[in-house]
Amino acid sequence: MPAVLQPKIKLWLVNEKDEAVLGEGLAKLLEAIEECGSIAKAASNL
Repeated sequence: MPAVLQPKIKLWLVNEKDEAVLGEGLAKLLEAIEECGSIAKAASNL
């Protein structure tokens, strides 16, 4: 049986100095803040 292949892409935003502005970690934190309602709870859940 052949293996099933799935495409995956990582995306991040950079500024004019090519510094990461928004990556996977920050996106996860922002989602957790939205779900938990506080930065402290979100950070402890991550």
